[in-house]
Amino acid sequence: MKPITRLSRVLLTDLPHATIAKPHHLTLTRRTIHTTQPTYKDDSKLTNPQQWRKAIWGEAGPADPYKELTPEEREKREIERIEAQEYERIKKQDAKTEAEKEGLRAEKEAAYAPDVDARDMIVAGTRGAFMKKKWDPKNRIWRFLLTRLENPEEVTAAVRRAVVETYSLAIAKSKPTQACVTYKGPEYLTEKVRITKTEDGKDYKFDFRSPDVARRIKEYAISQKQPLKSDLELVEGIEKAEGDDWKSMTLGGASLKFAVLKRSMLLTGIPLTDPVMHAISTPGQLIKQFHRILAQGTSTRLAPALAENEAISETPNVAIHQHQIKFTDKERAIGRMETIPIMMAGRAKQEGEIVGRGKMTKTGRRLVSKSMLKLRVRKLKGWGVNGIDKASRISEVETAPAVAELQ
Repeated sequence: MKPITRLSRVLLTDLPHATIAKPHHLTLTRRTIHTTQPTYKDDSKLTNPQQWRKAIWGEAGPADPYKELTPEEREKREIERIEAQEYERIKKQDAKTEAEKEGLRAEKEAAYAPDVDARDMIVAGTRGAFMKKKWDPKNRIWRFLLTRLENPEEVTAAVRRAVVETYSLAIAKSKPTQACVTYKGPEYLTEKVRITKTEDGKDYKFDFRSPDVARRIKEYAISQKQPLKSDLELVEGIEKAEGDDWKSMTLGGASLKFAVLKRSMLLTGIPLTDPVMHAISTPGQLIKQFHRILAQGTSTRLAPALAENEAISETPNVAIHQHQIKFTDKERAIGRMETIPIMMAGRAKQEGEIVGRGKMTKTGRRLVSKSMLKLRVRKLKGWGVNGIDKASRISEVETAPAVAELQ
């Protein structure tokens, strides 16, 4: 928009009568003098008065945002500004990290090739992996004895040994569970320790007969030393402790009870369940549980019995496995366990029914529910039967007889 010229009436009336003024000065004045200051993007296009004005007064900057604020408000505003800057920095850094992760993920997906068998898959868990794997010495796993004790007298002696070892460490103000890190220990030392009731009959006391016996028991637990023949000299002349008073002592404290139970299971090779351990409060109850388990005996396994039969073991094309090989083991080994329900759904095409836990048919077979059947059909459309190809997939129309029978 063109700026409108606004001049004083005095200037307009006096200028034509000035002696130095000429007739064309008035027209020139009306055309060139403006009250609105022109704006220029470049300083080289400014007139001299405009350049002088800019040099003297400077340019008008933005208004001070803290001009009308109190010191507290200024501090708060400054903190908010710093936090906003930090948030933007973290946001940019997270975006950069996410972009890098996305790039690595895309590279892995591009180089991914599905396995066709289980030869290159990672072995996780399973009995064979646990028995054969060479564990890191720093993370050694202490298991129960592979061969458990079968003699009741040996089990009773093992429980008494566990009580003496754990309580000896507790008396020496050490951790009772230190006795559980190794199977070896001073068996001929612990059987000499006498456990008797106090005079008031409310507590029990441990009589080591010699201070060297208590010292050696502690050294075995802490340093994990091997039994030495010289230790037999410590117990020469000390009679074996007798009596069953120690069986009725209370396993005081959760840490002591845990140490006694764990050490007993390590020495006997007989594991106990959590409910059984929770109900035990005395060594006598622990011994009764061990004796009850021993009385039950061990069940005869089928694999060793078949291996003893020469007619079966020597038959060609016959392999005897130590564990039962189920139908799903091979499918699970190569990662195709999810396709088994889909294979079961395929029976609807041939038999018209699917075995399940639903409604009982006239033939005595149970059918899969309608919702489960539809779920299997949806899985079928996504994966196919036994992971083959799309041509072998069963459509929902082909399973209509089974659905109609369920209705």
